[in-house]
Amino acid sequence: SMGLSAITGCNTTRAVNLQQAAFLMDKAQMRMNTGKEDSAMAAFGLALEANPKLTSAYMGMGNIYRKWGNTELARRRFESATKTNPNSFDAQYWYGRMTQKQGNVGASIDIYLRALEIDQNHAETHGRVANLYLTQQKSDNALNHAQRATDLNPDDMQSWYSLAYCLKETKQYANAISAYKQAAQGTITEELLTGWYESHAALKNHDKAINVLKEIVKRYSNAHAYERIGYHYFKLQDFELALLNFNKAKSLEPTPKVLKSALKGIGVSSMSVYESTGKTENQLKLNALKAWKESLLLDPNQPMVKKLYDRFK
Repeated sequence: SMGLSAITGCNTTRAVNLQQAAFLMDKAQMRMNTGKEDSAMAAFGLALEANPKLTSAYMGMGNIYRKWGNTELARRRFESATKTNPNSFDAQYWYGRMTQKQGNVGASIDIYLRALEIDQNHAETHGRVANLYLTQQKSDNALNHAQRATDLNPDDMQSWYSLAYCLKETKQYANAISAYKQAAQGTITEELLTGWYESHAALKNHDKAINVLKEIVKRYSNAHAYERIGYHYFKLQDFELALLNFNKAKSLEPTPKVLKSALKGIGVSSMSVYESTGKTENQLKLNALKAWKESLLLDPNQPMVKKLYDRFK
């Protein structure tokens, strides 16, 4: 009989503790609602003494620490919440957020993936996982998550950009172009336009590539973009427009690499215009030779340029 009363006594204590914990949780919540975070924190602590498995108390403390900017203590409380209830999406999600905030990419991916096992339709988490994989240069891993993020929330332009980038990196250029078009409804950045351009260039869509490049030079007056416009006009055999853009690139103080390409372009375009206009404008030939010579001074290891220079000089 002694054993029985000990057991019932133990159960009674447990019931009282759970009741007390519930009361303290109500108190903590009321204090949170009136902005009394210090006393809410104390009440959450007492609730955990009464019931150490109270996930909501760990979550409450984590949220206060997060609000106070104490990422490490918030992360620990959210981690405790994942241990008392591994099936809590919120616990896994916020544990992931704090881990990500501390710069731990690999660990935050693992935690977010656990969260997605609980709720596979959380668009924002798919987006976060996609972006984290991209920081690791893992476009293949990122692709499915970026795709899910845009399926679940088509209004999130950042996810469209991530998807476009993944598709470009995995050489799915036509799909990448569609995704860049969607992403461009949001904030347009130089990176977005560059990726969009590169996708058109990979498919040799010279006209469309030029259109995107024109948008880049309009916004950013970029020497490399002018050099590329020259290249695509040359491919379309519009040598005069090619020459104009190669010269524009040269005038914008480009990097040595871009300058070398621009000079090479000025050379071949000048010579093409010279030959297509009946070789009457001798100045064009001289301009070509001058440009090739400058390009070879920047980088002597250009067999094609060397061959052209030697042939026409």
